[in-house]
Amino acid sequence: MKKLTSIIISITVTLLLIPTLSLTGSAELFTENGITFSISNGTATVYDVEENIADLVIPEYVGENRVEKILLPEKEHNFTTITIPASIKTVCLYKCSNLTDFYVDEANENYCSVDGVLYSKDMKTLIFYPPARTETTFTVPD
Repeated sequence: MKKLTSIIISITVTLLLIPTLSLTGSAELFTENGITFSISNGTATVYDVEENIADLVIPEYVGENRVEKILLPEKEHNFTTITIPASIKTVCLYKCSNLTDFYVDEANENYCSVDGVLYSKDMKTLIFYPPARTETTFTVPD
């Protein structure tokens, strides 16, 4: 029984550390316009957003660093819209219960939005349906 308990504890600790992995090593934090970025090796990750931001507009660059990821930690975020630039390759969102719409730059090679819903660029995968939308029904496109 002890082995099972230690495995569960080990898994729990590992899962708790996952959101902070991008901040280890040589990464530095930088905040601009209410958005906190983790910057490492010439690329930036959106890491946190101030509570007072309603319309989150992600820049393509922070200084000379290309913004390629959105990795928001497990806390409630208040923004209602999010605009994603062409540079974003990865989107990982938690607890965005006020989110109503995504807007994605048409030049983005990984994502697109249709009627405010986030899809993979090829439209084969529904990535994120905004939880604060008011429709009573939603039909996934073919």
